[in-house]
Amino acid sequence: MKKGKIILIEGTDSSGKKTQTSLLMVRLNQEGIPCKLISFPRYHTPTGRVVGQSYLGKEKEYWTGESGWFLDADSLDPKIASLYYAADRRATIKDILKIINSGQNLILDRYYPSNMAHQGGKIENSNERKEVFEWIKKLELDLLELPKEDITIFLHMPTNIAVKLREKRGGITNEIADAHEENIEHLKRAEETYIQLAEIYNWHKIECVSDKTFESLKSPGEIHEEVYNIVKNYFQNTSTTDKKNIYFAGSIRGGREDAEIYFEIINHLKNYGNVLTEHIGDANLSQKGEQNITDTEIHDRDIRLINNSDILVAEVSNPSLGVGYEIAYALKNNKKVLCLYKNNLDKKLSAMIQGSKSIITKTYFNLEDIKNIITEFFNQEQK
Repeated sequence: MKKGKIILIEGTDSSGKKTQTSLLMVRLNQEGIPCKLISFPRYHTPTGRVVGQSYLGKEKEYWTGESGWFLDADSLDPKIASLYYAADRRATIKDILKIINSGQNLILDRYYPSNMAHQGGKIENSNERKEVFEWIKKLELDLLELPKEDITIFLHMPTNIAVKLREKRGGITNEIADAHEENIEHLKRAEETYIQLAEIYNWHKIECVSDKTFESLKSPGEIHEEVYNIVKNYFQNTSTTDKKNIYFAGSIRGGREDAEIYFEIINHLKNYGNVLTEHIGDANLSQKGEQNITDTEIHDRDIRLINNSDILVAEVSNPSLGVGYEIAYALKNNKKVLCLYKNNLDKKLSAMIQGSKSIITKTYFNLEDIKNIITEFFNQEQK
């Protein structure tokens, strides 16, 4: 079954994230595109309460005890604050994976980029801020194993307009601003950081006001049409060009004798999907392995890549503990596995590979055989 997509909507304060995610979910479901919605932080849960009550100082009728334990949330170390938000998302990972693995699409009202914007905005130096961006990405995507979003839409509401909207809304609903919302300087820095992120990561950007004046404020319906058209175009493009995510496994520290074969296999696999591990075919990658990265970082990155893959293709002629581990992990997580083995009368393939009914194992003599095997395998996948 094809995985569902993760559609992320981020935005500055008062940009209407909750409204737009809800409108989008209803419309897509009405059109037969199954979707679920998750909003972060999840204040009704223990991990969400840590964020809302202790850090942001929110008031909720179902909470007891004092709020705002840190007094000034803006002065709290951005990495410490990031951990609270990240924990709330990690607590949801089973729900996230259940939704997308069932083939349903998931709409997210905020995700780890919110951490990057609000916590990164606490840092004035642009280069140091970028380091925090990478630290947060590594924390949430690698260490906490959150799946990466497929498309991000950024709603930009200028802070000066957001303040007027909040004043107007507060007068009607008696809504009390939290520690971030009441700090205008924090909101300005978060806005600046969001714009920086949108440029770095090439997000789809929607302006909530036409000419930066309150009078040019777009209606929720107008903004929704823009959001919907972006998502609709995305689905139309992916329906015709949607390719598999392929994890290619080959020996590194076990020996690089077959590096040229790996390179050719990867090039052919690109005809059928997105190869997540192109570096395996790099002729400059020696038996010593990747440099300037720890073993733990390699392990966590590769586990995340297997989780995000649809198929694992492995060249298993050169025995490798790492490749065996990758195959076992892929099988455990219900990934399809194709193993390619060079015909060698002097060396037999392990029975744990050859004898597994869960693994498709094919023997080859030359590169042409490999290409034919891969082509036949993916033609069967498309049926």
